[in-house]
Amino acid sequence: MECAHCAAKPPKAELQKCSICFKWFCQECAYKRIGRDFCSRTCAEFFFFEDEEEG
Repeated sequence: MECAHCAAKPPKAELQKCSICFKWFCQECAYKRIGRDFCSRTCAEFFFFEDEEEG
């Protein structure tokens, strides 16, 4: 288990799993959006704006 962006590993880095793509990321590489952390801008935008493309 390591950060998908910088390859940091525990215990040096605390890792989280992205709720969209399930990749691991550290706090330094996190993309923060409205109180939530994601591994990337793409995942953050998908989480908040996915319904806007329909209908």
